[in-house]
Amino acid sequence: EFPAAEQQVAELETSFADDPWTRAAREVLTSPVASGFRRRPAVGGLVNPDLIGLLASLTGRYAVLGNACVDASLLALEAARTETGRDFALQIEDTGGDPVTAALAARRLCAEDGSVALMGAVASSPTVAAALVATEWGVPLVSPTATNDRVWELGHGVFQTNLTDDYEIRLLSRLVTRILLKQRCAILRPKTPEGERQALVFTNEIEAQGGEIVCEAVFDPRTTDFRPAILQARESRPEVVFVPVSRDQMALVGPQLDFYRLGALTLGLSNLDDTRLLERTGTVLEGVVFPNDLVLFPTAWTAEFQAAWDQEQYPTEATDLALKFYQGTRMLLDTLASSGAANRAQLTRALQGRLASRDLETEGPESFAAAVQIVRAGNIVDFPLEIFTESWALTEGMRADSLAAVVDSLGVGIPPGGLEPEDYPEPDNSPDNGDVSVPE
Repeated sequence: EFPAAEQQVAELETSFADDPWTRAAREVLTSPVASGFRRRPAVGGLVNPDLIGLLASLTGRYAVLGNACVDASLLALEAARTETGRDFALQIEDTGGDPVTAALAARRLCAEDGSVALMGAVASSPTVAAALVATEWGVPLVSPTATNDRVWELGHGVFQTNLTDDYEIRLLSRLVTRILLKQRCAILRPKTPEGERQALVFTNEIEAQGGEIVCEAVFDPRTTDFRPAILQARESRPEVVFVPVSRDQMALVGPQLDFYRLGALTLGLSNLDDTRLLERTGTVLEGVVFPNDLVLFPTAWTAEFQAAWDQEQYPTEATDLALKFYQGTRMLLDTLASSGAANRAQLTRALQGRLASRDLETEGPESFAAAVQIVRAGNIVDFPLEIFTESWALTEGMRADSLAAVVDSLGVGIPPGGLEPEDYPEPDNSPDNGDVSVPE
């Protein structure tokens, strides 16, 4: 605790004023990052407009993820202080990944510490518990990483800054049916519980919009030969194929999708938003479409994080979550500074204006322009709004073939109805082709 540390440093300065370790101890206590841990108790129940309560799993099963998120938020705190000149602070509480612990910690942050807002709490269960407490106290809560995409429904002051898988899948399904005007969809997925769940969400959304799933091709997640599944999907002649895979899997699937010429627009999740993946795969991901899960934040913040973050300290999964916490903390502090909010209610209104609803906004091409990206000419670029505006305007008349426009713009040369059988390369059926049986 800071009071005890302050006392110890004061004693060192009295007894060993010239000792270099004494000076080092004082520097630690006064550094911008370290002071983010300082508890600032509320006086007489007043709210401190510079204090953010941060909830994370510093111990327990998810300690690595929680500590990475805290480190990222401290980096964001230092950047925001430098940029705004405000003396922002973080009061950090350990949830241990437990909902009850998270609720009690949230209550302390709201009732005793006077936090103007809460950030956290990494996983969904503790976040839900903290959100209920925050709503009771009228404290806005920002969740950068909770995977349950209905957390925001717990209160008008609860905000989710990440696009979760379900949200992304709904967004893609609206893009397919309302903008691309496509109906025949296939799914190419790993045989895993998560892959099955994602396929079910996509199926339900496509069918609800009047489309159909013409094929669901499944492959063993351990395989490196996706030919049987790709050929199965190709036989159904889909217009669009949804491929919910990891970056590493797409590095293997992408070249085989290209080689066997599926002839359909490929959709993926936001984990494909990675230039390193393009470097690994070359041009084979040309035309792949996926959501942008950092659409709410300036690109400069991502560059800040990457420049300051120690890539060797944490595993990739922890770094991915840390980036979201960095972005969320920067956004929250930036909103505090730019809006002039002096209390919780004012900050809640400012966040509502900045983030709006987490429900889907799909009233036309403009709603997708900043939320969806596509690989074009070897680069990840924003959704090509201009290609689909005319298509959207024609939905009450003819059904324009907007996929053909995409293909033409990319110079790929695939006919809008897909490839004819004679256009496909013959599969290699030789004994040494590495064929692997794939379970249904």
